[in-house]
Amino acid sequence: MTPAVYAQRQVVIQGGKYIFKVTGSTLIFDGFLKVYKAEEDEKEQKVTIPKSLEEKQPVDLAKIDPKQHFTQPPPRYSEATLVKELEKEGIGRPSTYASILNTIRTRQYTELEKKRFVPTELGFTVTKMLDDHLPQIMDIKFTAHMEEDLDKIAHGNLDRDTLLREFYTMFKKDLEVFAGKSVKRATQPLEKQCPSCKKHNLVIRFGKAGPFVGCQNFPDCTFTSNFTRKEDGSIELVKLEVKLLDEKCPKCSTPLRQLVGKFGPFVACSGYPKCKYIKQEKANFPCPKDKSAIVKKIWKGKTFWGCANYPKCKFTIFSDIEQIPCPTCKIPYLLKRYNKDNSITVTCTDKECGYTKKI
Repeated sequence: MTPAVYAQRQVVIQGGKYIFKVTGSTLIFDGFLKVYKAEEDEKEQKVTIPKSLEEKQPVDLAKIDPKQHFTQPPPRYSEATLVKELEKEGIGRPSTYASILNTIRTRQYTELEKKRFVPTELGFTVTKMLDDHLPQIMDIKFTAHMEEDLDKIAHGNLDRDTLLREFYTMFKKDLEVFAGKSVKRATQPLEKQCPSCKKHNLVIRFGKAGPFVGCQNFPDCTFTSNFTRKEDGSIELVKLEVKLLDEKCPKCSTPLRQLVGKFGPFVACSGYPKCKYIKQEKANFPCPKDKSAIVKKIWKGKTFWGCANYPKCKFTIFSDIEQIPCPTCKIPYLLKRYNKDNSITVTCTDKECGYTKKI
């Protein structure tokens, strides 16, 4: 699209040995801004420059309005500003930007908070690990230079095999070290002593349920703990509170407890690991095929509802459900869909019925 055009005016005021500058911009042609509104990272103060100012005009000091400003860190990247930075540094191409943004989210290197990318503990650790062992590839200019060389190959100005040999000679040495036994699993060491053995420091490890703190001397010391990271970057251990329920385990009569796992909250026996009972969430209606119970299941990280008599009965519902009957055709449940405005739409599973309602 056509670029936007601004008229800029700068006024320079000299007072003794001090110089003050102010710049004003006026949009005179919308261009691409007609259809695309860029995000404002910072709230800028609106400055109006009087039209009556002339060059070398004497000015008098009217008043002094002192304000104290502290150095602020740059704002976190949004999707738009990150793409702009990738383009500026020559990393990737327009066809790969969407894939880059998707990868750093799906691999849990970043999280989106208020439409801004926030690095996770896993992101910090993996980045440090790659910086330490593959420094040339992690150089921010590596991708840009590689893109230039690929363009040279496309135009016949560089031999493909020459480029591959130069790259692989360097990459092979780094890869042999990185894949060797001397490189341990991704952990982040901490300057905090283990409260259990009091001999070794703690490290941040990564499990199925996310990051946690453990002793560096594992498996000899099995201390683990949840943690929170403060604003100054320090780590504070958080004691995991076990919430016991009044309900007894049907297998060993030990009280059940409420836990939070990789796929959310669940109820299990407090006698683990001796008893590995996990309570399954049941629907309030039976399977329409064989009248067995309908229970919530997990497969490849995704939850769904299915017949408890699987694999003999393969009835499944791959959706969240509202456990109320359809008011039209009396099917015992409705499918739930979450809308962008945080509302919920329920629909009947029978297409011929066609019942739908926004709640």
